[in-house]
Amino acid sequence: MGVEKRYFLHIKKHNIGPLKFEDIVIRIKKGMLHGNDYIFAAGSKSWARIRDHKEFMDLTNDISSSEKKLWYVRKDRDNIGPLSQREMTRLLRSGYIDISDYVWRKGYSGWVQISSLGGK
Repeated sequence: MGVEKRYFLHIKKHNIGPLKFEDIVIRIKKGMLHGNDYIFAAGSKSWARIRDHKEFMDLTNDISSSEKKLWYVRKDRDNIGPLSQREMTRLLRSGYIDISDYVWRKGYSGWVQISSLGGK
């Protein structure tokens, strides 16, 4: 019986591991890891994004939650979207939209003021 491959993760400036293949799969399925996170497989020459790692490609083909275009913004009677969470953050930081504007996404019963989201 061969030695099981071990993996290391680089999350928020920390290296985590060694981990088994199953540990990585569980973390991906629970949404704890995304395709843009970095992984190192024992025996590899360098770190790679999980979505570019052949063993995990099928699990990470879906877009991470921050990149899904789920949001619509209502600004001055115009609707902007769909936007990803990342795009909305950029618009907030740039000042194009602010926390007094409204957002909507599937599952919401109506438009909600951005200030009321509180990091949701």
